[in-house]
Amino acid sequence: AGEAAATGAGGLLERAVSETLAPVAYLETKWAAPKLEAKLCQYFRGAAKTLNIDAERPIQELLDEYCNSVFNSIFQALGDRFWLNEADFLLVVDAGVREALPPELVASLSPSDFENAVTLAHDRAYEEQRYAVILWETLAQLVKDKGVRKKVYDALEHARKEAVTHLYRSYENQEDPEGCEHFAETWIGCALQTLGPVLPQRLAAQLFHALTEAGTLPVPLVFATGPPPRRWPCIDAAVALSYSAFPSGSVPGSLPSWNGGAGDMGKGGKSSWGAASDASAAPAPRGSIAGKRPHAAAAAAAAGGGADPKKARGSLVEDGAEAAAVADGGAPGAAADGAGGRERCTSGTDCIGSAADALMQQVVPGTDLKLDVYCAACWAAMLAMDAELVAEPYR
Repeated sequence: AGEAAATGAGGLLERAVSETLAPVAYLETKWAAPKLEAKLCQYFRGAAKTLNIDAERPIQELLDEYCNSVFNSIFQALGDRFWLNEADFLLVVDAGVREALPPELVASLSPSDFENAVTLAHDRAYEEQRYAVILWETLAQLVKDKGVRKKVYDALEHARKEAVTHLYRSYENQEDPEGCEHFAETWIGCALQTLGPVLPQRLAAQLFHALTEAGTLPVPLVFATGPPPRRWPCIDAAVALSYSAFPSGSVPGSLPSWNGGAGDMGKGGKSSWGAASDASAAPAPRGSIAGKRPHAAAAAAAAGGGADPKKARGSLVEDGAEAAAVADGGAPGAAADGAGGRERCTSGTDCIGSAADALMQQVVPGTDLKLDVYCAACWAAMLAMDAELVAEPYR
């Protein structure tokens, strides 16, 4: 049925994939464009083949199942591509579900309700997969014991799903969601209740600081309220509240299986993160900007968010560029107009640099972790927002 729909639609899915990849295709260095497009069509049609279509199932449930399958395949195959945060797959998801679902099921919702349902499913699934990658990379850097790592991963993944479910239920009901602080408290509380006192309290706080600063808060919330500050007090308070409920003497004072060796503090005053013992030194696998998707916040608009959520990430870069320009004595709004962009810069179409700009690669001090690549102009804009970021010339 899916293949027939594809033929009848004149290759709607293929056209959507081609249009989605057009702005980022030049950033792909491993696969030729025809192969990349064919692979993506394969992932979307593969999800349709495994979809359990039942007229009794709510359409939102079907859309969630479809998007979970699609983005699981995409992140497994393309999770190492730094352009993935630049690609907006919403158009492809829309084409894919129209090909996968019976026409009468699609027609059972008004066009606006169907669009909102697709957007919510797309955003929820993308957020979950993006978080899973960041969580696994962070724990792989920090926890040597595979058993402990798996236990922590399972607890934090389950907890975030619970918190995200509550958040997106607000969007579905057209309610104003709680802010970033409420989300973090729910996420941390659920995670530590599930995990128990496996980690020293200080290391648990450092882990949540690392994940938050890597961009794991939901994009709609960050877009609506702005990113939280570094060393966010909310995290320490939520962790302390959870640990206060554990029986006295049950919390370990150190964790030998944590990278860095000798438990909570390693040799020479270094923490077990492998860098200076404060939250700012914890790994941030996706970078402070790249972890925030440009287009995934469309659900915020459905919930009455006002401003165009598709400009969420771009506005962060532009705000930083303007801050850098003002710091150099320029006028607001004068930053890099018409610069044309720099190939390979992670900012993609939002790049404020030019072809002549040098490239910089963000790094995590004290580790071998290398993050995203930016042109010198975009990197200066990021430094204007956060002077503690570190980069080295890209080679």
